[in-house]
Amino acid sequence: MTRGGLIIAGLALGVIVAGVVVFVATRERDGEARAQAQEGERRGVDLERYRASYRERLERARQVVARRRRATAPRDAGVSAGARDGGVAWTQGSLARQMIDPQCILGPAELCATLADAVADCDAGDAQACLAVGQYLVDTPPRPLIAIAFFLYACKQGDEEGCTRMRESKEPMTEPCATDPYRCGWAAYKSHDAARLDEACTLGVADACSSLITTYDDSEPERARTYLERACQLGSPMSCAELGRRLTPGCVPERPLSEDGMPMYFPCYPPDAGQAAEARAIACEAGFAEACG
Repeated sequence: MTRGGLIIAGLALGVIVAGVVVFVATRERDGEARAQAQEGERRGVDLERYRASYRERLERARQVVARRRRATAPRDAGVSAGARDGGVAWTQGSLARQMIDPQCILGPAELCATLADAVADCDAGDAQACLAVGQYLVDTPPRPLIAIAFFLYACKQGDEEGCTRMRESKEPMTEPCATDPYRCGWAAYKSHDAARLDEACTLGVADACSSLITTYDDSEPERARTYLERACQLGSPMSCAELGRRLTPGCVPERPLSEDGMPMYFPCYPPDAGQAAEARAIACEAGFAEACG
């Protein structure tokens, strides 16, 4: 997968198709003001602040797993592991495998290890496991847009709640973005609404931030950097790996083609070894080997 596929929202499972965000002129001033506000609040990546937020995310994941264990204990009593999962093994193309191995796209490997059983159950056809993981991702920054895949899996298993979530994802969102940042980010991504993507980014949807990076890499590199830093700080390891590359002394600009053949631009920033190390540490802890060392 190209680096472009990694930093644009929806890079996993082919659920989210990489595209060029169409700028909405009537909302341009609002988007610029919000980006400037983010710039003024804090510049750069703070590794310790990220790790503090990660500890909260990990604790929430443990709570999700504990609730599932309590709920499924009576059903699973006396049933072997092979029988419980229907004998379905992880495959290279499975949802679990692509999310967890060899890189954890959600954050540090410990987080994916915590969710691994629930994700494997989802792969094996347990709709409630799919819903539990999907809801955790929706509720918890960086709120990756890949959560939609879990609702899709639940719906395919005949779960009505999963199908309801899928129907909602196809409808325009007219409510304030703050009422549901995840759905706002998803709707904005589908409609190429840069202003709403900016709102969702501000509210903790890292993929919304990532979707705006290539929009401004050529025309407004400082603004693009703000979005990249924001996505990394929220916990998107792919964005952290790219930020670390751009800040590393000796960085070479790249102009690859995207997966759909569109020319892209990945510039370098003024060298900052300290910030590069902070960003790369986040990516490395998620299993992105190129960010380690």
